Amino acid sequence: LDQHRTIKRIAVIGFNSGYTTETFLMAREDIEVVAFDPLRHGYVTSCGRFISEKYHKRFMLIGGGMSESIALLASYLGQKRFDMIYIDSGSYPQTAREDLESSIYLAHSKSVVFMEN
Repeated sequence: LDQHRTIKRIAVIGFNSGYTTETFLMAREDIEVVAFDPLRHGYVTSCGRFISEKYHKRFMLIGGGMSESIALLASYLGQKRFDMIYIDSGSYPQTAREDLESSIYLAHSKSVVFMEN
């Protein structure tokens, strides 16, 4: 991220414990992250609260069904889309495919998409 200064808004699909999200936020002070997670594990909300308290307005966690949450946020974004989309869908190919398909609604023409697993 130090070499790619145009990346300022990052969407993380699959927050889990927030390790990757915090890595992005620590990289530069001008980076904002919106993370999506189905909130299936009890610790996710606590981890989200920790990162929110540490990084304040630079972070937001959106819980619930991924496709629905992404579509809802995308309807409010207008032209303010994400420069980078990081997808960590776990080890389920169908979920990864759905998350990738949904991410199109968060992207602009120059967005970069990374997939883990």
